[in-house]
Amino acid sequence: MKRLAIWLLTLTLLVGCVHYDEEIWLNRDGSGKAEIRLVHRSNYAQTDYIDRLASRPGISLLEQTTRQIGPNIEYKVKFKFSSIEALNNLNDRIGMADFAGKIILTKDKDRKIHFSRQISYSGEEGDDDFSMIYRMRNLPDPVWSYKIHLPWKILNTDPAAKQDENKDGAVSWSFEADNIWHKPQTMSIEMQKELPWLAILLGFFLLVMILTFLLWLVKIARRSHLLDRIRHHGH
Repeated sequence: MKRLAIWLLTLTLLVGCVHYDEEIWLNRDGSGKAEIRLVHRSNYAQTDYIDRLASRPGISLLEQTTRQIGPNIEYKVKFKFSSIEALNNLNDRIGMADFAGKIILTKDKDRKIHFSRQISYSGEEGDDDFSMIYRMRNLPDPVWSYKIHLPWKILNTDPAAKQDENKDGAVSWSFEADNIWHKPQTMSIEMQKELPWLAILLGFFLLVMILTFLLWLVKIARRSHLLDRIRHHGH
């Protein structure tokens, strides 16, 4: 407990990041882009988190802004990632808040794809007294919001998820931080990978062309054989 108290009192930038907004656009090969917005209560800004993000393998920073809004600091970051593994490498647990969690994508033989991700807001067991100190210095009514755009057909989602009716493949979640204290939340989606119809059609046309070419060769061979017989009888 004493160690935790010292830890809480010495946390610097982003310990007060209680407003978290994230949006991800995922491609079929696992690459994509993301936008993150962090807000915490502070009188000064630092960019250590952004610098670490930009230096990670597979991450390309596109845009970053930092501004003071009253007593709060707002950070906005846009970046590209080359794979799910690169995106998961950004998972730096910030104090008691694990905003990013870890994204897991699994694929079944029947072309079904399962997405899962767990986030949490907790410290050690029995640290509720110190968590009150932590919360008092943060923004009121903190919310963690997530949205992901997926390239596959969505079959099912967890009860907390909301599908965007105006955009195919977009799923979002919103969590109040106080409601998930010591209650990890799992975001999950079941999707269906569609058949590659274009590849199938191209393969079919290619097969037809090959068969046509082979039949043409057979006809040419038969005609040549017939001409040879005619020439032989003529002599």
